Amino acid sequence: MKKFWILIISLVLLISSCGILFKTPSLPGSFSEKSAILLLDSFEYPLVSIGEIEEIYGVELGRGLYGIFDGFNGTFYVFKYNDKLRAKENWKRFKNQFGSPLKLNYLTYSLFDRGYFQMRYKAIDIVAWWKDNWLFIITGKDVKDFLGYIDKVYGAII
Repeated sequence: MKKFWILIISLVLLISSCGILFKTPSLPGSFSEKSAILLLDSFEYPLVSIGEIEEIYGVELGRGLYGIFDGFNGTFYVFKYNDKLRAKENWKRFKNQFGSPLKLNYLTYSLFDRGYFQMRYKAIDIVAWWKDNWLFIITGKDVKDFLGYIDKVYGAII
């Protein structure tokens, strides 16, 4: 009986720590895609350009915005949908375009109200996550550093 409780407690601790390993920063629904990008403009990562986009690497995701930041060798994409289900479906569509459990450096999870996807594709790191009605995608080099910056800025708002 004692081993059973140790196993249950270990599983609970392991599952609860998964949220710490995979950052899924998001904003409240009152924010727009443009404000999601403009919030990241700072001395650390100055915004160089912003534009509209509907597809990434051939995957149609609907209307969204992209931002290019100085100091980050990549692009940040933001999509906001009217409902949570559409955000999750588009995240899955994007993930399925590139993802395969047999590929190296591939990680994905989808729990409750959020999902996270990470992989390396043609020498580019890709991180995509959805939370609520938002879909965020980062492509480029040093993606983890920029993801940490996004988490810091968005975390200060919530």
